[in-house]
Amino acid sequence: MEAIPAQPILAGATYAEYAGPRDGQPARLLFVRDGTLFTQTFDSGGSITGPAATVAPAIAASGTGRFSSSQNGVLAYAMDGANLREFAWADRTGKRLETVTKPIDLASNPSFGLSPDGKRLVVPVNAQVSPDLWIADLERKAMTRFTFDGSTSFAWAPDGKRLLYAPRDRRRLVKPVDGSGSEEVLFEANTRCATCFLYDWSPDGKWVTFTDRTDTTSFDVWLAPVAGDRKPVPFLQSRFGEVWARFSPDSRFVAYMSDESGTHEIYVRALPPGKGRWPISTNGGFFPRWRRDGTELYYREGQKMMAVPIRLTPNAVEPGAPRELFQAQDGGRFDVSPDGQRFLLHYPAEGQQDAQSITIVTNWQSTLSDATHP
Repeated sequence: MEAIPAQPILAGATYAEYAGPRDGQPARLLFVRDGTLFTQTFDSGGSITGPAATVAPAIAASGTGRFSSSQNGVLAYAMDGANLREFAWADRTGKRLETVTKPIDLASNPSFGLSPDGKRLVVPVNAQVSPDLWIADLERKAMTRFTFDGSTSFAWAPDGKRLLYAPRDRRRLVKPVDGSGSEEVLFEANTRCATCFLYDWSPDGKWVTFTDRTDTTSFDVWLAPVAGDRKPVPFLQSRFGEVWARFSPDSRFVAYMSDESGTHEIYVRALPPGKGRWPISTNGGFFPRWRRDGTELYYREGQKMMAVPIRLTPNAVEPGAPRELFQAQDGGRFDVSPDGQRFLLHYPAEGQQDAQSITIVTNWQSTLSDATHP
């Protein structure tokens, strides 16, 4: 049977969801355009008919449209403005210190990272279609936009002067953070995978870690050489999920998370692989980060911020017992100052609620606004 070519049916729309017919109401398509949730009739031939009706203004959208409808006519959505966050330092007891950014419309589950000198921060900020990367100057509390066509994944170059980032295709581009010069393709990922992220650039400048996946494996850790043919090679490839790979300060080891034990735990593996693997966490772990001198490894265990003393020898890793430093508001990502004395976390901006507000509408099709949108 000859394949039917895909045809565009909506211009400038994102995050579409199909709502089937019920109680005499026709099938509809829910979608976001310019920050507003709309719906239009969707006929059996796959065509949009009639005007677009407003369902909810100023809906939040970051990475995925924050709305969902059920078969029995119930609609849930989050309003925009519920995710304004500000970054601040916390000490090793969890005490909040200096706020270092203005309020940011932060993308959901954001991957953010400090520059090697700890003075700048890359954050994904919500945009009209998809989040883009911005660079925050933590001393001046100033923000500069870095990407313009969508990106949430990056890695700082060891010199702190360049940033490697992932646009919405297989290319992985590098360009100076000061805006000088043009971007360059550093390497290409194996697949066009929306959930495959850049993680880290080794301190010796030789390798980049990123995640990729195949039809027969889960998320795998790959290495891309910065010199030579720049062809990526697998570092960890199995039926288990391995993510969040971070180089040790001496570039000889990689910390990562794996679910091979049935739960998410932190491990360290030698580079090149095959020369040793060491378990780090003992009760679950996420988002590993190294102290700059290699003497500690940090990770999240739910809301707990954990620290593990580390001794790196020429051929092995000698981890100590994990200990809890403090509990944060959530179990999300973090970064740590080069000396390991401060942790960078994000908090609700002043006047914002910590928990996002969700609106529930029953029989939403009967409540549609008469307002339309072209």
